[in-house]
Parts: sequence; structure tokens; C-alpha cells
Amino acid sequence: MANEELLREYRKERKRVRDLIRRMKKRGYIDLDDILPPIPKKITKGSIRRLQELTPRKLQEKSRYVTETGEIVSGRKGRLLEIKKASKKGQETVRKKRPKRPESEKEPGKGKSAGSGTGGRMPDEKDIIKRRIRGFITQYSDENDEGAKEILDEFDRIIADQESKEDGGQAFYDKLKEREEELCISIDMALHYKSSSSNFKKHFSDVKRILQECANASGSDFIDPDDDFELPFN
Repeated sequence: MANEELLREYRKERKRVRDLIRRMKKRGYIDLDDILPPIPKKITKGSIRRLQELTPRKLQEKSRYVTETGEIVSGRKGRLLEIKKASKKGQETVRKKRPKRPESEKEPGKGKSAGSGTGGRMPDEKDIIKRRIRGFITQYSDENDEGAKEILDEFDRIIADQESKEDGGQAFYDKLKEREEELCISIDMALHYKSSSSNFKKHFSDVKRILQECANASGSDFIDPDDDFELPFN
């Protein structure tokens, strides 16, 4: 790689890490100031690789997090708190966006409700849940992230199976909404350990188990073709 290419790639990675640190600080992460290494006198492939290794999860491991109550916890625990908060906020959004009953369906004598007659298609609750979880899987990933791709493929496969059911997957989505926080924590752990095959497989099995249990709760006869999610791992 020519010197100019090395310098260009180094600047790109350094900007990525700097922007990531700035965003994390805004969200409540601390102890991030000394993570970005000083610019070396000579840029090498190793210099670039060290920056590439500073992923969001690596920065979470190296940082701490200030909660809404002022408590300081580890960066990893802070990430789990963020997941819980996002899940709760998402469910509140779904409730707020549920369509109101049309005026024509109201009982005689009842007055108009606030916001009636606005028209327009309201978001579908199932679609909101699906997009939220898909977004969570891909938020720190790119097209070359095999771990995220594997989880996403599994999620989309089960979704397709459930939506082909007579109820359009409604029972499945109802259960999935209840367990969304638990699912997202397992997804986060799987992606955190994606560099370790055995650890990734263990946490990915939790993801598949939760999805399977949601499918079972909907009365589905869905069967995982790998059928290995209940196997114990060392």
C-alpha cells in the first residue's frame, strides 16, 4: 500500500473513532479521552489496524457509563441499560401510534376524540417491532460483518415463516414484544463475542432459543433446521 493510501486510510479510521467517541460521550460514557492513540511519526498498516480494532464494543469495555441517577457503572452495563431504555421507548412509541377508532365506528352520542379525522395510514405495530430489532442487529455492523449477517438471516427466516401463518404472525409478534429486551441483550452479547467462535455460538443459541420460544407460543410448528440451540456449550 502506497504511503498516500496508508495516510488516507489512517485518517479515515481516526475520524471514525473520534466521531464514535464524541457520540458515546453524549450518551453518557466517560473515560474515553485516552483511548485514541497519538498520531505516529510513521503511518503503517499496524497503525491502521490498531484503530480498526477500536470498535464500539471495544470502547464500551474500556469506558464507564453515568446512569440517569448519576451512578457510575461499567461501559458494558451501561450498554445493557441503553438496550432496556430503547426497548421501553420503542414499546411506548407503538402504543402512542396505535390508530384511533374511525368516527363512523363510534357509539352514537359520543363526542369526537382528539386527533380524529386526521387521516393517513398509521404504522403497523408488527412492522415497527421488526424494523426496531433489525436496526438493533445492524446498528454497529456493515455488509462484511458475518456475525450480524448470520443473526439477521436467522431473524428474517423466522419472521418469514411466522408471517405466512393464518394470523400473519400476530401471536408471534405479541410474544416477541414481551421478550424484545431479552432478545436484544442476547444479540448484543453474540455480536460482542463474534471474534470467538465458541462464545458467539453460545450467545447466538440464546437468540435462536428466544425466537423459537416466541414461535412456539404462537402455536407454530416451526423447527430450526440446525436444531442445535439447546445443546450445552463449554
